[in-house]
Amino acid sequence: MERDYNMNKSAACCGYYHGVQGDRLELRAQDGIVTGIVNDQTAVNKMSTVTASELQVGEQAFVLVDRNANGNLVARTVQVGVFSRPGQ
Repeated sequence: MERDYNMNKSAACCGYYHGVQGDRLELRAQDGIVTGIVNDQTAVNKMSTVTASELQVGEQAFVLVDRNANGNLVARTVQVGVFSRPGQ
């Protein structure tokens, strides 16, 4: 399922890393799986810079994305770590 971002150029999504298939990164968000493109312009950080293939399924991730001309979500930055909401 692809989240409806109302065709905004940039957006953010927080969830759990679900996997990577080629250039597609999947994030398990509260309302389902969000899929975006990972390319050589995508910054992936995990306490140090890593590649998308080094992420582990189930890790919590925050992804900042842009929408390309084809309407696909392209990950600009991937932050992996433990995130909590205020009050948790």
